[in-house]
Amino acid sequence: MIVELDFKEYYHARFLFQDLEKYILGITSVFEGNSTGVIFVNQKNNPTSALMYLGKSSIFLVGDSDNSSFIKSLKLFFEKTLKPRIKEKSENNSFSIYCDQAWKEKISLIFGKLQPIKRKFYQFKSHRFKDWRERLPDDFSIKFIDKNLLANQKHKDTKPLRSWIKGCWITENNFLNKGFGFYIIYKELEIASVCLTNYFSENLNRCEIGIYTEEKFQKQGLAKILTTEMVDYCLNRDIELIDWHTREETIASVKIAEAVGFELKKEFDVYQGFI
Repeated sequence: MIVELDFKEYYHARFLFQDLEKYILGITSVFEGNSTGVIFVNQKNNPTSALMYLGKSSIFLVGDSDNSSFIKSLKLFFEKTLKPRIKEKSENNSFSIYCDQAWKEKISLIFGKLQPIKRKFYQFKSHRFKDWRERLPDDFSIKFIDKNLLANQKHKDTKPLRSWIKGCWITENNFLNKGFGFYIIYKELEIASVCLTNYFSENLNRCEIGIYTEEKFQKQGLAKILTTEMVDYCLNRDIELIDWHTREETIASVKIAEAVGFELKKEFDVYQGFI
């Protein structure tokens, strides 16, 4: 049996996610109503097993992994319900499974063939990259993301930014009201790099940030400059915890985090599948 909870019922299952919440702020963001996510449980009252589907392709499994009826229901639910959603939303028809050790033995029964992916979780510790604004090359400038940028049709390259926001936040207005970010623009026309809050919790005074740089502008130090600008903004707002997630294989992201002043807190496996 599998039951979808209404948002007002999410609190029934929150205790099951408490370990994952320690290092995955997206889960907190769902519970706080800032991110697009749905929760399914084995029973509405006093659930013992739960699944959360976050954003476009992230799936979290928690609780009792020996509930055979729930596992059987999950397999059918994945085929009939989740697969179409992922196929519609995910750019490359991929999905990622986050779970504890007990669930790792069962996930292939539900989701089929999966590939383990090493991930790293960092939190900011102290500034290591000095005088970053002076390092910005000529013809580039740093600006704050606002509604004018998202509505401005002269920028041909806002589509990746809007897709990113849509994947993390319920709406663009939700992001503009509660999130924040910066971008580097080249000659006031081309967006070169973007850094924004994937998730932000006012209750925890904590955010998770991410960054991307257009390929033609890579290897110029822009990502490191922009990430430091973002961190400085967070510190000036007295945000206590700044998170950074990346794949172990994404060497550029690892180098940026460590150069800016993030400290490695946890390494863990995520399991990736394709539809």
